Amino acid sequence: MKDDVVEMAIMLLVTGVTNFSMLQTIVMLYRHQMLFEVGHEVVDRGLTCFMYHCCNSIDAPLYLDEGQWHRLDNIGAIVCFTNLCWYLMDLRDDQTLRALQYGAFGLILIAQEKDPWNPVYTVAPILLSLGAVVAVNFVRGMPKYDKTAFAQGFLAMFVAVLCFARGLDDATDPFRFFHGCWHACVSLAMNYFFRTLSPPYVRSSLLPTDAKFL
Repeated sequence: MKDDVVEMAIMLLVTGVTNFSMLQTIVMLYRHQMLFEVGHEVVDRGLTCFMYHCCNSIDAPLYLDEGQWHRLDNIGAIVCFTNLCWYLMDLRDDQTLRALQYGAFGLILIAQEKDPWNPVYTVAPILLSLGAVVAVNFVRGMPKYDKTAFAQGFLAMFVAVLCFARGLDDATDPFRFFHGCWHACVSLAMNYFFRTLSPPYVRSSLLPTDAKFL
């Protein structure tokens, strides 16, 4: 019994608590008044992903069962990457940006409801969003990215993908250490990627976002 409790605690620490590595990026996004992205990350990383891994660790439902939280987490993860793509377009047009954000979110919801475990419905929205970034930048011209931040983000994301792939085999990673590394590396990558646009990407808002408030 004691060993089971220790195992649950380790898994919860590795897979659940590592979601909060995104906190610094969420604060940065809030300061830049990117409130759609903030709301999404709070719900995804702070709620659905955390609750999924809590259920997985203790092998019991928490309001929703593990599978339900997992499906919501998948939706959140896909939207996280599409949000990054819209940011990298450097649109500076809130109406167009909102149309992309809500449109993508709605289509992803429908696709995941249709077949949540179909890899096509997971990969296709991300690839289409990346294709849109390439197309817009090709037609309009490349934004002035911070190349160092972009390279750091790309490297961190590459490591994150390797950790995710390595962590798929539960037999060789019983405590899901590599999945926890995936959480941490994705958070680091997002932090770098969301620093790539210069001058700082800031939107207007009535909400307080100064350092003293945070």
